[in-house]
Amino acid sequence: MPTLWYVKDGPRPDNTRGAGIQVLFLELRGAFGNHTLEFLSKNPPQFNVKEPSLYPRRVVIEVQEEDGLDGKFSQPGFYLFPDLSPEEAHRLLNDSKKQKI
Repeated sequence: MPTLWYVKDGPRPDNTRGAGIQVLFLELRGAFGNHTLEFLSKNPPQFNVKEPSLYPRRVVIEVQEEDGLDGKFSQPGFYLFPDLSPEEAHRLLNDSKKQKI
């Protein structure tokens, strides 16, 4: 199952807090289907290493080989939603889950 990370600016491993959020591909499509998605790399990303932020600024999805592939997630690795803030992503994901209930 893919993992959603809220990522801070700064070097790894200090750019995330705790475990990521396990999210189904179906949930990702439902919540973020209209948002731009960019493949970053097969390695965990770092942003603005020399200027760390106190709070997460980016939404990153990790897809591992065992997760399989799905539509926009065409290869294992790390993907960025460049137009989403962590706050907006959290809201969209929660709203999407509420609509399914």
